[in-house]
Amino acid sequence: MSSKDLNKRLKRVPQQERSIVRFETVVAATLKLLSERSYEAISMREIAREADMPIASVYQYFPTKLSIVHEIWSRYTDEVYEHLEAELARIQSGDDNDIGVLIDGMVDLMVMAQREQQAFVEVWACVAAAPELRELNTQDTIRTAELIAETMGKLGARMPTPEEIEVFQSISIIMCESAGATTKLAMALPEPLGGQTIRQLKQSLRWIYEGAVRKLDEVVPG
Repeated sequence: MSSKDLNKRLKRVPQQERSIVRFETVVAATLKLLSERSYEAISMREIAREADMPIASVYQYFPTKLSIVHEIWSRYTDEVYEHLEAELARIQSGDDNDIGVLIDGMVDLMVMAQREQQAFVEVWACVAAAPELRELNTQDTIRTAELIAETMGKLGARMPTPEEIEVFQSISIIMCESAGATTKLAMALPEPLGGQTIRQLKQSLRWIYEGAVRKLDEVVPG
């Protein structure tokens, strides 16, 4: 994410070590509170108290409570994207083009992040409720889908047409949204149902991908 994007949601972007420590302390305090109570139930004053700093110091970096959630959400989506980008590059450059390994890794990363941070239940609820975060979430989904679609095209038996790339992008959006929504639901399900749901999600995403590539390979070049 660029400095320009950061400045849109932050009052002050930390540069010095002391400022970075304070910035991270506010983020950590917010995550702790969100793991205990709902977003609506906590205030900026409580976040400042949990971070053990004056509320004016919190406002130096974050103009609103939602801007802190934005920071948390952006870190999560950037982590998933960077992992996906690295794995796709590895698949394209090597002999092992089993994208199923990538799918499993992506789903596992989503699950791990949500298990490690109970606050993500509230974070995702905020994303769904806030129009500005919903728009950014849509943009992130499109960005990720374009990356997956590009790889899908390169792994086929021939170069896809622009129209086929558009189809791959639509399929990739379905894969991304299915993975995100299903992992959130699976975390709330009792075991062994939760684990079974995650395993079936991985298999279903493989079927979606394999069906798309097989359909492309069946087309005879004109």
